[in-house]
Amino acid sequence: VAEAMADLAAGLRPAFVLSLGDNFYVRGVKSLDDAQFRTSFEDVYDRRALAEVKWKITLGDHDHRGNVTALIAHTRRSPRWELHAPYYSFQVAVPGDSGRHADVVVIDSVGLEGDVAEELQMARRFREDYTEEFVGPAAGNAQWSWLEGLLEQHAKASVADAPALLIIVAHRPVLSNVNRARTEAELVVEKRLRGLLKAAAATTPVLFVNGHDHAMQFLQEPEAN
Repeated sequence: VAEAMADLAAGLRPAFVLSLGDNFYVRGVKSLDDAQFRTSFEDVYDRRALAEVKWKITLGDHDHRGNVTALIAHTRRSPRWELHAPYYSFQVAVPGDSGRHADVVVIDSVGLEGDVAEELQMARRFREDYTEEFVGPAAGNAQWSWLEGLLEQHAKASVADAPALLIIVAHRPVLSNVNRARTEAELVVEKRLRGLLKAAAATTPVLFVNGHDHAMQFLQEPEAN
C-alpha cells in the first residue's frame, strides 16, 4: 500500500493525505512512546515523494480504545502527523486561478456519540475502553455546538467568502450499503449529522468522506445536483 501511495504521490503531488480513522489496531496506542507510531506509520509511509506529504488524522473507534492524548501529542514530534485536537477544520486552495477555497472539517464520530441519551450510553461500541474526556456528554455537546456553529457561519457567508466545496471528514458513515451492525447511538448520530449535511448543501456543495466500513462506495443524495 505504501509503495502504491508513493507512486501516486510522485505524480499527483497531493497537498495532504486524509486518514479516516482507526489508525492503530486494535486498541490504539498506549503512550507517546508506543512503537506503533514508528512501525505502523513513520517507517512505513516514508517512501520517496510520500515522505514529504502531511497526514491529516481522523480518530476512529479503535483509536479511542487507546490513548487519544498520545495521538494528539505525536503532532509535536512528527512533521507529517497532524492531529492538534479530536476535531478541527482547515482551508485548502482550489486548483487553478479562481482564488476560491474548500473548507475541510474533520470530526470525531465517537466523540459525537457523547451527546446521545443516557439510556444509549452503555450500549455504545467499545464504551468500556473509552476515555470520558473525549467521548463523554460534555465532549459530545461541545463538538456538536462547534460543528453546528461552523455550519451556520458557512450558511451566512457571502458569495465571495463562501467555500467552493465543504468537505466533512469522519470515521463513521451517514450512509452506507454495507450490512453491518450499528448501535442505537451510532444511528442517532448518523441521522442528526446527515440532517446537518443536507441543510449545509442548500448553500454549498458538500462532500462527506468516511472510513469504518472497509468498502469503497460513492453515494449521492437523491436531491443533490
